[in-house]
Amino acid sequence: MQLCVDIGNTRVKSGVFENSELLLLERKQEFELAFHQNLLDKFAIDNIIISSTRAEDPELVALLKTRPGSILLDHATPLPITLQYKTPHTLGKDRLAAAVACFALFPGEDCIFIDAGTCITTNVISGQGVFLGGNISPGVQMRLKAMHMLTGKLPLAEIQYNDEVLGQDTMMALQNGAVRGAIYEVSSFLNKCGEMFPSARIVLTGGDAILFAKHLKIKIFANPNLVLLGLNEILRFNAGPKH
Repeated sequence: MQLCVDIGNTRVKSGVFENSELLLLERKQEFELAFHQNLLDKFAIDNIIISSTRAEDPELVALLKTRPGSILLDHATPLPITLQYKTPHTLGKDRLAAAVACFALFPGEDCIFIDAGTCITTNVISGQGVFLGGNISPGVQMRLKAMHMLTGKLPLAEIQYNDEVLGQDTMMALQNGAVRGAIYEVSSFLNKCGEMFPSARIVLTGGDAILFAKHLKIKIFANPNLVLLGLNEILRFNAGPKH
């Protein structure tokens, strides 16, 4: 069995896999070494892969040392895809893992994949398994917080989609600007990429995936565990025959 840990900007997701099947999913705010050590014993874990967007934690290294052949994902990790990216060392590990997951789920198909989390990343991987690049912009919560923190009087609004296109008060105006603005942005990106990759599969993940899926007027494959699935594929790829 395999343990995959995705340490993002706002939460930690951990998944236990048997081959390609996700057996257990846990979400926490912070990485807890004791919790993960218990998982190792409970499920007889053979290998571990960790992807972290945060500063390197000695506890992560300690966990990895418990299983030979485990991986702390970085730009030098062997992958089942290739990268058409000028600075692979700066490529977010979550974007990397999501690209691998798309290629595993939909081999031979171009995929446009969107991670609607703390940041919104919009990316493309070809049917031949080439990551072609993408864009990064502030997520919905980040937009709302920025308007509150970087101004003198604007309040902090909660995420809410309003049916009215025109805000009728300041709170609604902030919500429309952040929520509808992000949806319009992603919709425009999909329309443009649709011209370049007309038969592409569209895949959505991230904490705000349900919000986006509900209001984007297009057929979407939503998978909240896309990054974990990709991490598992990377781990299995490295555990296989030498490349």
